[in-house]
Amino acid sequence: MPTTNGSDKPFTKALLLRGEHITRDSYRFWGIESKATTGDIAELASDAASLVAYEIIAKSLENLGRSVADITPKETDTRSHLIVAFSMLAIIYIRKCIADEGISIELKRLMVRTSKMFFLGFSESDILSGIRGGSGAFQQLISSDNKVMADWNDTLQKVLWAYVHQWTSLDPLLKRRDLMPAFGELLGTLLKMAD
Repeated sequence: MPTTNGSDKPFTKALLLRGEHITRDSYRFWGIESKATTGDIAELASDAASLVAYEIIAKSLENLGRSVADITPKETDTRSHLIVAFSMLAIIYIRKCIADEGISIELKRLMVRTSKMFFLGFSESDILSGIRGGSGAFQQLISSDNKVMADWNDTLQKVLWAYVHQWTSLDPLLKRRDLMPAFGELLGTLLKMAD
């Protein structure tokens, strides 16, 4: 963790703690020895943002009886494009909250980096195809004047804010609340668009 105590950056602090937890769980799962986390706060926040967005998608898919292994970079796989677009919408909100606390992260790089996590094991050209498909779906979603989509995005931001803040909240109800069903419902709503 950086030397700041995070009191002036409550969202970033909570994000870093959640990202650290995800990393620790991954190391434990794979039997890798955990390393001390040090570095530039913007880079640490970028890492944490990608991890949190990926975890939200992975657990949301589990909630829907699916897996990230089902995501493909095929140009015709509208469902996968919408899943990647969901992660991009999460990244935009996370980045906004970090920027509000004075930390600058380049959005395009963060979105590409996060999107690549869904296509590990694919060729570079397939990865680019998957990112293009997700980006196209993302552009359609953000350009929509649809009230339902605006309400959906507002709900995503509220649930995401609560999810990140669970790590630092003093509210025992928020700390215990399982927010994955809410993310799963949001993702399910998006995936219905592909049907």
